[in-house]
Amino acid sequence: MASTRNTRRLTARSAVASTLLGVRPPELPTRSIVATVELLGIAPGTARVAMSRMVAAGELEATSAGYRLVGRSLLARGSRQDLSRAGAPEPWSGRWRLAVAPGEARPAAERSELRAALVALRHGELREGVWLRPDNLPAEVLPDAEASVAARCTTFLTEPDHPGALLLSIVGALTAVVVPSMLYALEIFVGIIQAYVFAMLALVFMSQATVSHSGEH
Repeated sequence: MASTRNTRRLTARSAVASTLLGVRPPELPTRSIVATVELLGIAPGTARVAMSRMVAAGELEATSAGYRLVGRSLLARGSRQDLSRAGAPEPWSGRWRLAVAPGEARPAAERSELRAALVALRHGELREGVWLRPDNLPAEVLPDAEASVAARCTTFLTEPDHPGALLLSIVGALTAVVVPSMLYALEIFVGIIQAYVFAMLALVFMSQATVSHSGEH
């Protein structure tokens, strides 16, 4: 019997955006966009409607021959893709760029925005409020994220006397999160096993009681 899997198809908007994100600069003739998304199962008429709506939403801009990507969030995604493909422009010297967030209470939305900006800039959280990344990663790639971090964090350039100590600190910070999670998962697993054993014992007891009661009659 042939097995079927439910797969979620790309929307016309996602197909158009992905097509333009794959070229530099992010613009193509209309016929090229339509032909590409048609390979993904998007009808030409549907693609043209999606492009018109993206223009109205400020995500695309019409050119003489087609469309250009102009949406800020989509352009930021393209910059992240470029950064991932290009990697660091020079070898790492052992120095770190440290970003320290203020300790005062902030609204949840602001905390979430700052965390997203730091992650987009390839920072890792050493401990609460302290983030770092290798200093050789390129700057001025995501200006909005960099502006958000600059406005909310104090940054330092640091080079530890003993790089191994910093590595141990990072591992220790991860251990503080990972180990308790593993223990909780183990407790849940043991609880499931115990519930299964007790259920089996109850079924055996009930079965034996039923057989005994039937034998008396």
